[in-house]
Amino acid sequence: MDSITTLWLDDQPISGKSVMDVLRRTGQISSLVQALVLDQTLSEVSLEPGQEDSLLKEFREEQKLENEESFQTFLNNKHLTEQLLLSTLTRPHKIVRYREERWGPRSNSLYLKHKDRYDLVTYRRLQANNADVMQEVFFRLKDREESWETMAQ
Repeated sequence: MDSITTLWLDDQPISGKSVMDVLRRTGQISSLVQALVLDQTLSEVSLEPGQEDSLLKEFREEQKLENEESFQTFLNNKHLTEQLLLSTLTRPHKIVRYREERWGPRSNSLYLKHKDRYDLVTYRRLQANNADVMQEVFFRLKDREESWETMAQ
């Protein structure tokens, strides 16, 4: 790994070991591993036909990259290939699709099983015509000097 050039910085070759040393020193190893595992997992997820093209078209419109020359200039300035850009654009959509495929049916069945508990809203309300009384009630509840039940009485 020492002699393998991973990237070039100006005219200087940077070895894989140097890159890993910087990642360790800056605490980025866990982020790198997380990104690699996620990439590996998402490689098996596919989007709807035409969705990638649609996302790329939308991106080009947002960035005002109407012609191919401006698009290629953008890619060169960002040190990207079209495939890397497409991977970046599709990643959030693939995550959602993976999540839905993996846990969607289970979460739906759990919701339906406990729906009666989720649909219930409980609130308590104390009311008085005197603002000073209500302020005193507020502070007693806030400081936990009294409970809702005793205050309601």
